[in-house]
Amino acid sequence: MFDLMQSIAKHSHIPSTFDGELPSVTFSDGQLPCMQIGQVYLVPGPYGQEAPARLTSATVDISSGQMILGYDNGWICEAPMSQAELDNYKEFPATFFGSHLQQGKQTNTPLELFDFMHESYRNTSKEKLLE
Repeated sequence: MFDLMQSIAKHSHIPSTFDGELPSVTFSDGQLPCMQIGQVYLVPGPYGQEAPARLTSATVDISSGQMILGYDNGWICEAPMSQAELDNYKEFPATFFGSHLQQGKQTNTPLELFDFMHESYRNTSKEKLLE
C-alpha cells in the first residue's frame, strides 16, 4: 500500500519514453553513453594506460556536473556529464545508472521517513536494534 501511494505521488505525469530508457539516451540518437552498473568499460589508469574494469558504484556531483565512478579494480574516476544527463539524474537519481541505488535524498513527509527507516533496518535483528 505504501509503495502504491508513493508511486501515485511520483508518477502523476505522462512519461516521455515508454521503454524505460532515460530521455537523454532515447532522444540523443545514441550519441550519449549511459554508464550502467555491472558493465565493463575501458578506464584510464594511474599511469595513463586504459584497462577494462566493471562499474560497481556511481554517484553524481551536481555542483560540478561530474559523475564519480567506482570500478571493481579499485579505481575511482570522474567523467563529465551533458546538461541532458544532469537533468535526467536530477529527475531519476535512484535509477540513473541502470540499477536501483540509494542516492542522497531528503525526506519531506513522515511516510518518506518511515520508508527510509524501513529500507535501512528491515533485515536488522531486534537485539541489534535494541543494542
